[in-house]
Amino acid sequence: MSGALRVIQGGAAPAVAVRNDAAGANDRMVVALREIGLHPQRDDNGELVGFGIIRNGEIDEGERARLLERVDLAMQPCTPDLVTGEVEILRETLHAPKGFNTRTLMVLLSEVLQEYPADVVKTACKDQRRSSKFLPTEAEMVARCEALIRPRRLAYEALQPLAGYPQEWRLRLEMWERSGRKKWIGFWGPEPGDPRCHVPAGLLRHYRVEERPERPSPSQEEKRIVAELVAAWRMPGAGPVGLASKLG
Repeated sequence: MSGALRVIQGGAAPAVAVRNDAAGANDRMVVALREIGLHPQRDDNGELVGFGIIRNGEIDEGERARLLERVDLAMQPCTPDLVTGEVEILRETLHAPKGFNTRTLMVLLSEVLQEYPADVVKTACKDQRRSSKFLPTEAEMVARCEALIRPRRLAYEALQPLAGYPQEWRLRLEMWERSGRKKWIGFWGPEPGDPRCHVPAGLLRHYRVEERPERPSPSQEEKRIVAELVAAWRMPGAGPVGLASKLG
């Protein structure tokens, strides 16, 4: 709901938080990531800190690539003409803080805003007009824009190949690969390729690990023969000759 206002109490006068277009776009992006298996991770304050794959989950590589392209487009800088228009609106509607030169602020803001996407620039400028009567400093505008674009940067990182998989498994597979697929520590579980291994399936596909056929369980008859051979070996005087007679 673009344009809906929510008042947050703070200090002597209430600050106004705007439900804006950029935030709405970020929300839709989070939903899209969740649909392909990447779930938002938040800190104790509810702030988004990244995205991760649910345990034993997988990501469809085709969907990941398509969504990565969408996020990349959503991070492209806006045009200089758009920045010029937004900065001019700020100049006409807000005052420079005491001790700041309006012309200098305009130059600094124009340079900063050209680094951000169009919807982020528009939203940051609109938020400034609705929450203050003063022009923002360069640092204040950067803080506004960074808060708006942060979810996209986190999403871009999470959508890189292998990024969403647990770090410990990625490091183990990298070490295993560098060792010529020979070094695998036992407490990690069965090695890659074993049908019982615990490595996420997406990582196995990335490293092109083919699953080896599972060894068939020994039959009852085979177990009986092995038990008899072990017992014969342990008998007094037993040895290769005794075992040979047992097998013969």
